[in-house]
Amino acid sequence: MAEISGVSTTDIDSVDGFFTTQGGSGISPNSLPASGVNGTLLIGNGSIPANPLVTLDYNIGPTASVSFVKIESGVANTADSTAFLGLTSNGELWYNLQPNVIWKSWATADGTWRRYGTDSDWDDIAVDPDGNCFAAIQSGVLWFVGYGSNGQRGDGSTSSSSSWIVVNNSLTWASVSLGMQKIGAVDSNGHAYFSGRQYDYMTGQGTTSGTLTTLTREQNSLTGVTYIFCGVYRTSLIIASGNLYVTGRNYNYKGGGLVGSGTINGPTLGDNSGDFVSIQCNYWCSMAITTTGTLRFAGSASYKPRPDGGGNQSTSSNAFDVIDGGATGYTYFYLGGKSSDGQFPAFAIKSGQLKMGGGTYSYGVKQALGYPANNNWVDVGYSGATSAASSKYVNAASW
Repeated sequence: MAEISGVSTTDIDSVDGFFTTQGGSGISPNSLPASGVNGTLLIGNGSIPANPLVTLDYNIGPTASVSFVKIESGVANTADSTAFLGLTSNGELWYNLQPNVIWKSWATADGTWRRYGTDSDWDDIAVDPDGNCFAAIQSGVLWFVGYGSNGQRGDGSTSSSSSWIVVNNSLTWASVSLGMQKIGAVDSNGHAYFSGRQYDYMTGQGTTSGTLTTLTREQNSLTGVTYIFCGVYRTSLIIASGNLYVTGRNYNYKGGGLVGSGTINGPTLGDNSGDFVSIQCNYWCSMAITTTGTLRFAGSASYKPRPDGGGNQSTSSNAFDVIDGGATGYTYFYLGGKSSDGQFPAFAIKSGQLKMGGGTYSYGVKQALGYPANNNWVDVGYSGATSAASSKYVNAASW
């Protein structure tokens, strides 16, 4: 018989319901909302610095009833500097700012989801990868708030703004993207515009130096542009008439195999498959969704960014081959990361099921959900997912 300080455990078993020698079921991982529950929640790799009135369990925050069709995220240095914007299907603009977000005076930064204003005519959103500035389109008008010294405002000024301001209403804007030190936008005519730092031709103006402060159409005057993505590190990608164009760094052929793997003075045709709908890239690779719901991949798979578990496609001959055996049903993909850090999580939605993979920053989330801490892709929550966004420390998912 076991003893504690010479006293048999049979004499102290279940004292005041506090102590027992009978064992137990242990600690179980937390679960996400049950099937049929719609909303958006935060999942943290470490402690989420959220609203102090809310008690977090296994670093999974409470579900907000609002559901988003698009989420954008950015993070500076720590978990409490993570920033999110969310866009609903009926045009509402929402945000979730952790307490140490730098440009936050326009918001309440307490780690909870809050609606911005009462308007329901927002069209698109974008967040700088560092979380230092935000852009949004409302009824075709481009708005901006935050750090502007790199020319991201696009209105000729390099000043920062602590509140949302209109930076361009001379054109009707359809979509916007914020990359590291640059902004890109598509107007209603299907033309692509950039402003910001001009390293490695990343603004498509035929130069590698200086700062472009006014949104300017790219030098090759593409037409039929439907999508623009400002990469996290000196790469900009444009989809026009279903084909992919690249300007800036094309390392690992992440902008397509029809041009070289170096620095491209573009936009230049990188892939002419004709079925591109949307695309995401980080320093190492790109992932694109096609018109039939398949995934195309290009670049290095070293940090397990591709949900089929496959390897590199970083040559001119296999860049943007269809992956996952040509499986369809993909509606969403999000690649986190900035600079050369490839350890950020990645999200994919396939037939409504949210999947999570990527580098080591995803391990804490996987463990909280009961999975091993590794690079494998896992299912997150129940079916019906609409969007998700990953940052280094805190992630958001919506159903």
